[in-house]
Amino acid sequence: MIKYFIWILIIVFGQIFMACDSSKEELRQVENFHKKYIQEKSSKWDKNNEQLNIYLDFSPSVLQLLGKEKKYLTPANLKTFLPSKIKLFRFGDYPPVLFRDRIKTEVLDNITKELDTLSLVKDVVQKIVTEKQNSLLITDFEYIKDFVKRYRAITQTGDTTFTHINPYPWATPLFKEWFEGGNILKVISFPNYNTIQNRPKNLYGLLFLTPNSEDNWTKLLENNRKLINKKFVLYHFGNLNNLKIEPKNFNRFTGVIVPDLATTQFFRNPSEKLDFYTFRYGDFKKNLPPEAQGIFLRNLFPELDTVIYKDVEFDTKITDFTEMFVYYKNFAEHEPVKYGIDSKTGDSTIVKAPSISFRFTGGMPVNDAFQVVYDSATNEISLKFHSSFEWDEEAENERLYLVQIRLKNAQFSPSPILKKYLQVIHPKGFRNESLYRSLLLAMPENPPADNPILYQCYLRIE
Repeated sequence: MIKYFIWILIIVFGQIFMACDSSKEELRQVENFHKKYIQEKSSKWDKNNEQLNIYLDFSPSVLQLLGKEKKYLTPANLKTFLPSKIKLFRFGDYPPVLFRDRIKTEVLDNITKELDTLSLVKDVVQKIVTEKQNSLLITDFEYIKDFVKRYRAITQTGDTTFTHINPYPWATPLFKEWFEGGNILKVISFPNYNTIQNRPKNLYGLLFLTPNSEDNWTKLLENNRKLINKKFVLYHFGNLNNLKIEPKNFNRFTGVIVPDLATTQFFRNPSEKLDFYTFRYGDFKKNLPPEAQGIFLRNLFPELDTVIYKDVEFDTKITDFTEMFVYYKNFAEHEPVKYGIDSKTGDSTIVKAPSISFRFTGGMPVNDAFQVVYDSATNEISLKFHSSFEWDEEAENERLYLVQIRLKNAQFSPSPILKKYLQVIHPKGFRNESLYRSLLLAMPENPPADNPILYQCYLRIE
């Protein structure tokens, strides 16, 4: 009896493993098919863009803001939680220099006490934009070019004051150039990081990212939240053509599909950002709870701030590649063309040609299979079966669908809450809104014209 039971287990698990191997092989074929005929032409991940430069503002105003925490600003401490491929720089009233050695605490204390000193933050932003660097700039965004120029500013009480700090949107042309190049700017604000002269003051991190840069830079914040031990907010500014989707509650065995069924198989190609699902529709129909309302893919979150954009809409492009993929597989598995050299002419010639040929003519557009659901309150994208979707288990063979979720519309319309986190009242009483206003004036107002793909996956339904 035990032997019989063991043989049953061997047979069952053997079938599972064979199915997994079969699905993996089919995924490999789907990847090749996708790369050759479907994938949109875009620049690949450039290994040169793995480099990240970090610029630390060592002007007195920032060191005052950091208080006792400035003693932790050493290369050794910073590199314990930063990626390996980084270069550290520091700047103040001098251009950026490599930050290799620890600066003594008493030296930092002396800089902190200085009052009349320059802050060349604009020069650093100019360097980043001109050289198209992936960079993180840590600063309070107070720009002091010289002590000859003084700016007129209005205090909260309506009085006039003069300051060496440029409170106007001086960074607008630089940010605009950055965005027009298809780049992204992620702004991290540490609101009320410290209180200077009875005024709460913010610290900012400006993460400049080129289109092909690594996705994981911003995850440094989340991964080191306890170490940072400060409240922060993160905003995504930039060209919507480079908008990305970040899956959450991601399961490496089932992806973001619900519910978690034994018949679901999932594989991912991280380099191509391509997901592949295979499942039986009958199992879904039987097990999908009524409250799911047909939703079977969820937890897809676009990096799109609802405090920056309104009238956000997404749509799907569904293509049935079942027949085309069968033709492709038959052709790909056939004996390849063999070439030889003509002994008389020396020319290359075909010795043996395959008996079948393949020509890609596209898939079949499908309008009533799936539809996208967007919850603006949670900024979550889901995918559901269309209400008119029908499946005849007895008549239908397996189908292969390509699902592409695209951005349809998004209007730039910043919420007033940005003022709270991207501008501060200076100790002199005037509002320094250079960061806030520079971003607002630099941002492109029109949505992208080509409806960029945010997420795509293949669904093989049996």
